[in-house]
Amino acid sequence: MSNPSPNKVATETAEKILAAIYGEDLKGCSVRLETIAAIVQEGIGAEVTSHRILNDALIGALRQIQTVSTPPSKDEVESLEAVVKVLSERADAIHHVTTKILEAWEKAKEQI
Repeated sequence: MSNPSPNKVATETAEKILAAIYGEDLKGCSVRLETIAAIVQEGIGAEVTSHRILNDALIGALRQIQTVSTPPSKDEVESLEAVVKVLSERADAIHHVTTKILEAWEKAKEQI
């Protein structure tokens, strides 16, 4: 499995870790900076993946809410009863989507 080379943040973090252990001059350090940076990069990558998944889910949910919160067209509502029915269905859909978002968020918090 080939990992991409560590980014600047991972390298800087690895350098700080080694400096905290060995001192600023890294005297006596037998571990290569790149080795520690790759480990840091792996951790950062896992975190970024989790955040992307959550972000994508949130964006999808917001798009669904936006779709169902758009006022009904005149073709959809010919009477007051039809308006009530359409708005009630949409409110139920918004409730369903927000419930799913909150459930997913609670699950994600356990993994963070």
